[in-house]
Amino acid sequence: MDTAGSRNVGQPLSVRSREDDVDAFIHVHDAGHKLVEQDEVLAIFSPLGTVANTAIHKYLNAKKVPQLFLHSNASKWQDPKNYPW
Repeated sequence: MDTAGSRNVGQPLSVRSREDDVDAFIHVHDAGHKLVEQDEVLAIFSPLGTVANTAIHKYLNAKKVPQLFLHSNASKWQDPKNYPW
């Protein structure tokens, strides 16, 4: 909100969704090439699966695109020193 109480400040928010069938190859292609490079997303929100997230983890970190609220039981995601994004 701005000082006048308006909520219409800054950039509009757009939500994009891509289906990957929890397939690591599709996840890398769609998240890597389409969402990050073409759509220029701010973050990847709620990605599903350890395999698919592992496949795209280093790429997203290098591009400084965070994976927010990912669904995985692996403890490997708790490494902010090496993967701050």
